[in-house]
Amino acid sequence: MALYQRNGVFYVKITTPDGTTTRHSTGTRNKREAQEYHDRLKASLWEQSRLGRKPRRTWDEAALKWLQEKKGVKRTYSEDVRYIRWWTQFLRGKFLDEITRDLVDEILTKHKANVSDRTRDLHVAIIRSILRRAKREWVWIDSVPAFRTYERNKRGRVRWLTEDQVRKLLRELPPHIRPPMLFSLATGLRMGNVLGLKWSDIDGHVARIERTKNDEPLTVPLNNLARAVLVHVQGQCPTHVFGYRGRPLKRVNARAWRNALRRAGIENFRWHDLRHTWASWLRQKGVPTWALKGLAGWKSESMANRYAHINVDHLRPFASVLDTLLDTPDFSEELKNALSH
Repeated sequence: MALYQRNGVFYVKITTPDGTTTRHSTGTRNKREAQEYHDRLKASLWEQSRLGRKPRRTWDEAALKWLQEKKGVKRTYSEDVRYIRWWTQFLRGKFLDEITRDLVDEILTKHKANVSDRTRDLHVAIIRSILRRAKREWVWIDSVPAFRTYERNKRGRVRWLTEDQVRKLLRELPPHIRPPMLFSLATGLRMGNVLGLKWSDIDGHVARIERTKNDEPLTVPLNNLARAVLVHVQGQCPTHVFGYRGRPLKRVNARAWRNALRRAGIENFRWHDLRHTWASWLRQKGVPTWALKGLAGWKSESMANRYAHINVDHLRPFASVLDTLLDTPDFSEELKNALSH
């Protein structure tokens, strides 16, 4: 029997021309949809066996393989699960080569009409990542569609504090939140890496982060401020660097943080903006782009270039080239006359 039901869901049983039998779920309770899935799969298997063509893989197969490979490895695994579940309700049973730019845009336009462009881009990102892996690692497909980027023309956020604003905020923060805040400012580490930092991760004058946002390890040199914070918090928690009442500190970006910002008169500021503040301060002190990239753990210089505008001292000699115009007596006198009117 080619089609059969189990707990209301249709399954397929197909014998290929080489005698191999395959059985698996169609992912639907609708018999017509299940029959269409069966027919497409049978045709694909025939082409694979008789013509030597690459087997057509489905979204379900790719999503499952992705989740199996990323479990316990990817920091944002739970978010991936959520996005994949959402997409599966629309892509179940579809072959990977049927997932086109137009199809993805149509689904998002219809079902995510009231969300931000950033949210749409996050939904697209998981599909793009899975299909790229299907092409480069699994060799399941030959190409990946050029999916639309919804936030293409939006500049990245760079929000940072002055030293005076930091002092005001420190005075308003609860004592147990001050150390992780100062450590974030000293190292530029993200909130998750700071709160997840264990004493076993500290090795002399460096902190070793096993996995960052881009799934890469990072070794962070600890400056005097960072080391002073470590000395201050010793003994507060046996396992983690930052603790509260003997246990690892779990949250810092909560009501106490928001209330402290309000009392300090600071608006539109998130905990992650401490990382922007760290990067901005380094640029103000003349730290070059390549060094900022290495300290932050970015894979490309494009992220570091977001802070290039903050320090323009290296451009001052080039701007001063025009000062030679004032050395010409006629032109200098003409400028003075123009400004006097």
